[in-house]
Amino acid sequence: MLELRKQVNTIIAEGNTIVDWDEQLGCVAVEHILSGEEYYFQGDDYKRLYANYLNSPMSDDFSFDEYLYYVSQNW
Repeated sequence: MLELRKQVNTIIAEGNTIVDWDEQLGCVAVEHILSGEEYYFQGDDYKRLYANYLNSPMSDDFSFDEYLYYVSQNW
C-alpha cells in the first residue's frame, strides 16, 4: 500500500487532475487538465462509482476522492 500511497500523492501534487465531489448532492466531476477530458457522475452512475470504491481494497486506506484521483488516470 505504501507504493500506491506514493502514486496517489504524486497524482494529487502534480495538479493535472481535479476532483469535485459532493456527497450531499450525490455527484462527482473529474477533469484532466492536460487532455481537457471531463467526466461527470450523478444519480445511479454516482452510486455505482461509490459502490465500486466501497468494494475495492483501496477503501480501507484511501478516501473516496483519493480513489477517484487514482482510478481516473485510466479513463
